[in-house]
Amino acid sequence: AVCESYQKDAAAVIRDVATLLNEFETKLSLALQRDVGPDLDEGGEPGKSNRGRRGVKRRGDAAAGSEGGGLLGNVEPIHMRTILKRKYSAEVQKLQEEFAKRKKVGKLPQTAVTILKQWWATNLAWPYPTDDIKKQLCSATGLNHTQISNWFINQRKRHWVKLFNGKQPSCREEAETILRQLNVIPS
Repeated sequence: AVCESYQKDAAAVIRDVATLLNEFETKLSLALQRDVGPDLDEGGEPGKSNRGRRGVKRRGDAAAGSEGGGLLGNVEPIHMRTILKRKYSAEVQKLQEEFAKRKKVGKLPQTAVTILKQWWATNLAWPYPTDDIKKQLCSATGLNHTQISNWFINQRKRHWVKLFNGKQPSCREEAETILRQLNVIPS
């Protein structure tokens, strides 16, 4: 309900801005039509007025934008966001608190993590389970294929690659050689 109300208010602001821009374009085209002509100064002498090309008034001229409280009327589009923030700040804060209270869905059951870590430890030299092994891990842990795959991706990024100083080995043999040199796995 809060989001719908915010959407309605934002849509109303957008409509108001569009209307103001249309009014501005109309005033501008009328001003251009009215001011087009030879550049005349106050005495009627061509080429010596305070106007720019084709007789259009410059921005600094007193008459420019003085009608109707400025070209955009009384509305200041820069402050519209601030007004909306003030109006909905309490609701936004309530939503943020509600989201913060919710338990993260990403936590895997500890029993599943234990099984995955056991497989990890026994296959540290090359922790890339095949699809058949992933299916076995799925049935042993109760997790789905995507969860298993993501767990191994994260483990390799967070832990395994660090063993190789950030440079991932290209094959099992290379990994085993490096890990043996580091005494991570037995020779």
